[in-house]
Amino acid sequence: MAHSKLAINGATGASVAIAVMKFMVAGITGSSAMLSEGVHSAADTQTRLVFLRFLIDRPSAVYRRYTRFWYSQ
Repeated sequence: MAHSKLAINGATGASVAIAVMKFMVAGITGSSAMLSEGVHSAADTQTRLVFLRFLIDRPSAVYRRYTRFWYSQ
């Protein structure tokens, strides 16, 4: 699971950098297409952050839930 967190952290960092660059280019050029691409990259970043949060928080809760289910039968 450590490799998964590392990969998601790397992808999140790259996604943030891409979003910032797209917003900067949209501001410089006034391109509405680049602005929409920046919003899309920001949404991708948010999705990765949510996924990382659940990757960190949920495995132990899921493990406890299902082991309790199997051992109670």
